[in-house]
Amino acid sequence: MTDADPYMNLEVLKRSRKIREGDIFVMKMQQAGYIHGRVISTDASGFGDGGEILIYIYAPVSPAELPIPTLRREDLLVPP
Repeated sequence: MTDADPYMNLEVLKRSRKIREGDIFVMKMQQAGYIHGRVISTDASGFGDGGEILIYIYAPVSPAELPIPTLRREDLLVPP
């Protein structure tokens, strides 16, 4: 499944089950490759009363969804 949007450089790969802390996910960047992320919290409170989802997105770009590269904090795309 792809949901191409001319204003977004990401493609929807497959929607999955309920989001849980520790989940690893992958996003496909059009014409660039795959980037991986991890769900850190499903009840973060950075912008309100809680309930926000905190994710880390890692900078390394892979040519395929698998294998998942080692996801290290020093490789975050945008560090906290």
